[in-house]
Amino acid sequence: MGTTKGIRLMKKLVFATVTLIFCAIGVSGHISQAADIAGYLEYKKKLDAQERATKSLESIEVRAYNGDSQAQYELGMTYRYEWATVEKSDREAALWFREAADAGHAESQFELGLMYEFGEGVPLNLRRAQKLYQQAARQDLREARTSLALLKGKMLKVEQYIRNHHKPYYNKDKQE
Repeated sequence: MGTTKGIRLMKKLVFATVTLIFCAIGVSGHISQAADIAGYLEYKKKLDAQERATKSLESIEVRAYNGDSQAQYELGMTYRYEWATVEKSDREAALWFREAADAGHAESQFELGLMYEFGEGVPLNLRRAQKLYQQAARQDLREARTSLALLKGKMLKVEQYIRNHHKPYYNKDKQE
C-alpha cells in the first residue's frame, strides 16, 4: 500500500512540475509577444515622425523654433537620417536633440545618447551617453534601457583594459 501512495504522489508531483513548465513557457510567450508589440509601436512612432517631416518640414521647423519638443525631435531625426530632402548633418541633429532632451523628451535623450556614445556630431563621451540613457530609461523607453545595459558592459571592458594595459612604471630610474 505504501508504494502505491508513493507512486501516486510522484505522478502528482511530475504532473505539477510539467504544468508549471508549460505555464512558464506560455507566460514568457505572452511577454515576448508584448515586447514585440511594444517594439512595433516604437518603430511605428518613428515612421509617423518621418512621414510628418516629409509632408510638412516648414511647419515642423516653426513648431521647433517655438519650443515644441516633439517637433525638435522630429527635426533632429530629419537632419540625422536625411528625411524630407534635407542634407544629413549630425551636428544640426545634435543641436535639435539637445533642445528637446533638455525639455525632457525621452526619444531625444536616447538619440543624443547614441550620438555621444559613437561620437557622431558631438565629441565621444560615454559618461554623457550614460546619463542621457538613464534619463530616457527613467521615462520607460525600452531602447534606452537596452543601450544603457550595453554601454555599462562597454565601459567595464574599457576600464579593465586600462587597468591591465596602462600601468605606470614608477621604478624606471632604479633599473638604469
